[in-house]
Amino acid sequence: MPVYDQKTHKGFFRHLVIREGVNTQQLLVNLVVSDQYLVEDEQKSQWDNLLEIIKNDSYLKDKVTSFVVTYNNGLADVTHTPDSETKIITGEGQMYDKLLFTKENISEDQEKNEIEVSFRISPFSFFQTNTHGAEVLFHTAAQMVGYTKGTILDLYCGTGSIGISFMKLGMGDNLVGIEIVEDAIIDAWHNAKINGLDEKVFFAATPAEKAFTTVPEITQKLENL
Repeated sequence: MPVYDQKTHKGFFRHLVIREGVNTQQLLVNLVVSDQYLVEDEQKSQWDNLLEIIKNDSYLKDKVTSFVVTYNNGLADVTHTPDSETKIITGEGQMYDKLLFTKENISEDQEKNEIEVSFRISPFSFFQTNTHGAEVLFHTAAQMVGYTKGTILDLYCGTGSIGISFMKLGMGDNLVGIEIVEDAIIDAWHNAKINGLDEKVFFAATPAEKAFTTVPEITQKLENL
């Protein structure tokens, strides 16, 4: 089964995307293929056999949290398009990672609280690629801004990692997140819930430039930005 040729737009295997939960040791594997190659019975049989091997491979069962296949016949050199289809082969189709922070309370004994923020991540939902770098960056930003109240506006929020982390660090009274990728917004709502913030957030899957005029809930919540 040949590798996909981007110039001729022929072939089968296009991309292999591996996402790692640095603090959870979970792995999400996304194999991107062009199923327009599967026109002959022999080719379909080869692919079915490979899928069975993937499902039953002991190493993959032990090391990979979830294995998905994306069928993408688009011409662009991307992992997915609006017309592509992703199917779960093993697992639940997503993985989890955590961001770990140490928050110092202003008190006589300078007590330190370890704060753990969990995130569900789907194949096409944005999450920072450098987990430990994100921990330092988010914590530093929170310290620079100060633990202020009001509404946090998280534009292009992806899975909600920045806004939810700020809330867990003690910033803001509520959070508004805007993101055009619907899968990421679904993850963001889930992440708010598992971190105990579902009553304090509002996420919308809409282009940012339209959010302030087309989503009434956002206009109302931003009065205290």
